[in-house]
Amino acid sequence: MASTFSNIGIELIPSGFQSGTWGNTTNVNLQIIDRLTTGVGAITLSGTTHTLTTVVSGSATLSDGQYAVLVFGGSPSGTNTVTIAPNTSQHIYLVKNNSGQSVVLTQGSGGNVTIPNGKSAIVYCDGAGPSAAVVDLTNTFNFQPLDAELTAIAGLATTDGNIIVGNGSTWVAESGATARTSLGLTIGTNVQAYDAGLQSISGLTTSANQMIYTTGSDTYATTSLTAAGRAILDDADAAAQRTTLGLTIGTNVQAYDAGLQSISGLTTSANRMIYTTASDTYATFLATQDGRDFLGLTGTAAQQTALGLLVGTNVQAFNAALQGISSVSANLTVGKMLYTTGTNIFGVADITAAGRALLDDADAAAQRTTLGLTIGTNVQAWDANLDQIAALTPTDGNFIVGNGSAWIVESGATVLASLGITASAAELNYNDITTLGTSQASKVVTANASGDVTLSEELTAKSYNETYATASSSAGALTINCETGNVFQVTLTEDVTSTSFANPPASGTAYGFTLRVVQDSTARAITWPAAVKWRSGGFAPALSQASGAIDVFMFFTTDAGANWYGFTAGQDFS
Repeated sequence: MASTFSNIGIELIPSGFQSGTWGNTTNVNLQIIDRLTTGVGAITLSGTTHTLTTVVSGSATLSDGQYAVLVFGGSPSGTNTVTIAPNTSQHIYLVKNNSGQSVVLTQGSGGNVTIPNGKSAIVYCDGAGPSAAVVDLTNTFNFQPLDAELTAIAGLATTDGNIIVGNGSTWVAESGATARTSLGLTIGTNVQAYDAGLQSISGLTTSANQMIYTTGSDTYATTSLTAAGRAILDDADAAAQRTTLGLTIGTNVQAYDAGLQSISGLTTSANRMIYTTASDTYATFLATQDGRDFLGLTGTAAQQTALGLLVGTNVQAFNAALQGISSVSANLTVGKMLYTTGTNIFGVADITAAGRALLDDADAAAQRTTLGLTIGTNVQAWDANLDQIAALTPTDGNFIVGNGSAWIVESGATVLASLGITASAAELNYNDITTLGTSQASKVVTANASGDVTLSEELTAKSYNETYATASSSAGALTINCETGNVFQVTLTEDVTSTSFANPPASGTAYGFTLRVVQDSTARAITWPAAVKWRSGGFAPALSQASGAIDVFMFFTTDAGANWYGFTAGQDFS
């Protein structure tokens, strides 16, 4: 069987072949591998073309195209095109071009790589046949080509504010201040320091006879400045400026006066006069022809006649009573009336609508109607019997009683006889107690503030009833309020884990109650108070388990609930 060869020309010997000579073949294979891994080949170029063979078909032969690194040298006459053959062989090269010319690497029509003189590259030959391409892998690695000046820059410290500057032989880092000195731009010496106001001024467009002024903080604009304006601006003081303007006070213009200032502010029209409303304060009013004529009259009589106010003819002459009224006229507001407090002296009192309604009534009957006191309707009419009652003496214990013809007074004993009551007052007093809730000699019934009634003697009754109440548990707690009844029922809906018998009577008074327990559809249990003592060895009886089963228990205490005695009256009633 014949040997076969790899992509790069390594001979693959079949098993059992080349006996005695396989070592030579293996040595050549190892040399090819050496070139592929670490070999550096010096390729001498001449002219403008060169062929770089990677493998000799059908033989294990060393070639320049097997080197991993290619160093092009020689003396090519121009750009040299290096063709990698065959075009089916794949290979990666590290290339360095020292030939003095550009080197173009090609393998087929798929694409070439040009390596300028003095540059290096990593290229890949894809071995795709006639359309094979050579690809520059260096660009895909984002490598920065080695450069001495870039190396110098890379060694500079990146201090905040530094600037890279050439010093004639290399690149150095300078601070902003040093760089400005190097440029002859020292702030405050060579150039003006930045100022927002100056920046605003620098942006203005000026022309002859203009001046600048501020329109905001550090913001300037221009305005016209005439010769007359400059004449004012160069005056030494306000007095000189007034002279320049022809406004000398007391010569050219009126000196300031508050009264004149007030008059100057008035708006005038025909037939108006000015008058003062306060110190140096003026206003205008209409002055009619009649008004102007009145001001020209001589004497008060003529003025009164002109006004139609002749005293005693047109207007009321002075009167002391009217003068008295006028002195209180300020108080005559709505709902007031006059009344005299002395000769020609008046006061003011309130008078309501109700008061005016009473005063305008025609007679006393109308006034009683207005007041809601109509006799026989609103108030009691006179009656002789009422006069009799009014004449009686309200002696302690007496009662008013009619005797058939008149009203008289009688003592309590006489009244009892009149009422047909045969019991004595002492007998009626058996139920009367001095202090509520206490016992008292010769009294039979006692009630306290809570309404509890105490009989001081035996009670004999034909029949009596007991109060029946229901109780229910909540969150496992059941309370029996002893003040609300003597017979209770509880229908279980949950296990009762805490039971309380609340508000039993005070110690020394016996109290008992009956409890009817109705079982739930799910069997429930009751935890009784620890104060309950049971007859059967001290153990509480178990509840009947059937749904709706009824158990009846009885309890009583004589020591305010410190001890309860429990009894099972019956169980499992259906």
